[in-house]
Amino acid sequence: MSNARKIRGTARRAAVVATGGSLAMILSGLGAPGAGAVVVPGTPNTYYACQVNTTNVLRAASIMFQAIPVCKATETQVTWLKAGTGATGPAGPTGPQGPAGPAGPQGAAGAQGAIGAAGAKGDTGASGANGTNGVDGAAGVKGDTGATGAAGANGTNGVDGAQGPAGPVGPQGPKGDTGAT
Repeated sequence: MSNARKIRGTARRAAVVATGGSLAMILSGLGAPGAGAVVVPGTPNTYYACQVNTTNVLRAASIMFQAIPVCKATETQVTWLKAGTGATGPAGPTGPQGPAGPAGPQGAAGAQGAIGAAGAKGDTGASGANGTNGVDGAAGVKGDTGATGAAGANGTNGVDGAQGPAGPVGPQGPKGDTGAT
């Protein structure tokens, strides 16, 4: 398909949208809107996407629900119904059990449990042997001198001693003044 034909198709689709035409008219084989075209709301329960012409792979960014995407010139628009909106076929068989997943991280430590009841009182043990005497301690420091005591009472007088020997005669004294007559 030539680029000129694609451009004419895009112009026709834009004209249909501008004049209030229906979505069915756009989807009736005219292809996808070209680059820069207005995105048009799609029909209910319908998916839309752009499929690359050379690989037949859907462009992930173009997948839309109930809205028509803008496809490139090298893409074709495709549609399909949402699951559960068409006729339902029979259920398939159950698949095999998958492998076990990895172990999860270790959880946080639990809260501390309640304190248990006290046990029964045990029997009294035997008395131990007496220990050896300890080493004598060092002599203590000499204490301060005590206060002076009160004065004692006077003692009794001693016995009179014996008389001593007579002393020598002393010198003559000076002559005295004559007395008044």
